[in-house]
Amino acid sequence: MPPTLAEHNFDGLAALKAVVSGTHYGNLPAAVAALTVFPSKEAVAQTRNLNVFRMWRHGAKRRDFCEDDSSLMNDDNAGPHLLFTTANVIQVIQEDGETKRLTSLLGRNLALNHIYAGDEGDVEQQILCFTNLANLCVSPAFLSRVTDKDEEIKALLRYRVADLYGFNPTGQPLRKPEVYRQLPWAPLLDGVGNVEAALLERLQRHKTSSVRQAVERSGWCFDDFSSNPFTGLPLAHGRGERAGTA
Repeated sequence: MPPTLAEHNFDGLAALKAVVSGTHYGNLPAAVAALTVFPSKEAVAQTRNLNVFRMWRHGAKRRDFCEDDSSLMNDDNAGPHLLFTTANVIQVIQEDGETKRLTSLLGRNLALNHIYAGDEGDVEQQILCFTNLANLCVSPAFLSRVTDKDEEIKALLRYRVADLYGFNPTGQPLRKPEVYRQLPWAPLLDGVGNVEAALLERLQRHKTSSVRQAVERSGWCFDDFSSNPFTGLPLAHGRGERAGTA
């Protein structure tokens, strides 16, 4: 009989590691590497390792602008979700055998992960990390606890984005995990040719979305937050954001 949760001492991580060890992945780092997808390098390069929108995580007051900074929108995950699904070409096979591009991750048991949340005492770093394409990846939802909480996996993902994109918002040296080069990393996603144009086209069709409201008020990284891309008019409070570099 397979081990019960009690036999894993009611330790969910130990149970997950045991399950994975019995598969062809062999161990948890290999499963995360194979089952996690990262953006195209070309797509990330177009964003210059910047936050694309001026948004941050504040789900309780989502869609409202911050009381202390009228250029900053509170969000749950709408901004990162729209960014990831627009900048990357994610193809799935339908029941009829035809391929379809995904424009939403909802209903597919997937998790959109932030590799860095940003330092709790550094608002600008939190903003930098929240809608930063270099800071986002997608994995099955059942792995979300380890991608968010497990220190070994977090270190692995942080080294991965530093290696791929040069993204390291802390500026602190990162130690290369011993297993890094041996892991079965999944291929990077294909990116759209022009991220700015793809986002503009999508937001033109979603005039009431919170992301569009944020862009109309505060601009985006493609012109250093200096204008409203829908009107071309300059913003009185245009501002750029600092890049995260390794």
